[in-house]
Amino acid sequence: MHKIGIVWTCLLYACRFHKNMKLENILVEHILELDNQNYVPYVFLSHIYVMSGRWNKIENIQKKMKVNYKRLVDTIKVSSI
Repeated sequence: MHKIGIVWTCLLYACRFHKNMKLENILVEHILELDNQNYVPYVFLSHIYVMSGRWNKIENIQKKMKVNYKRLVDTIKVSSI
């Protein structure tokens, strides 16, 4: 994870603690721009959708997580050869 991404992620945890879903959503978008293979923002984003009752968005997040997980596994396989 990029060093700046770590700072954004810390801010994300603070938003979760203080229940600031609006700022949490903004931070998730920034983190995904920096590192879209990090699973943490997807988990936070799915939590935002659950808390706001947007169940239809959850399926999209799960698909993105599966695609990124597959890319990560493929990268690990290639680098270990």
